[in-house]
Amino acid sequence: MFIWSNDLIRTNDYMVQFTIDDHVVEVPGMYKGKDRIGVEVPDLGEHMTAVECTVEASINGQEYSCSGKTFKFLGANAPEEKVVGRRK
Repeated sequence: MFIWSNDLIRTNDYMVQFTIDDHVVEVPGMYKGKDRIGVEVPDLGEHMTAVECTVEASINGQEYSCSGKTFKFLGANAPEEKVVGRRK
């Protein structure tokens, strides 16, 4: 996944924090250009319904951004109708 921003610093020290409720996972981010960081979405649990996941970025792994960007997350084993939004 890409995290888009402006005027990013070219460094290999990015850390990205994913948070669902009290569950926090940190993974390394990769500089992909002055406007984006690439990151692999970590295992965030087997959620059978969509839950909000907050994503924050940091250069030092201690002081994270405060933008609070969120996305909806579903576990890999969620029922197909939840993934594609099909109605019965």
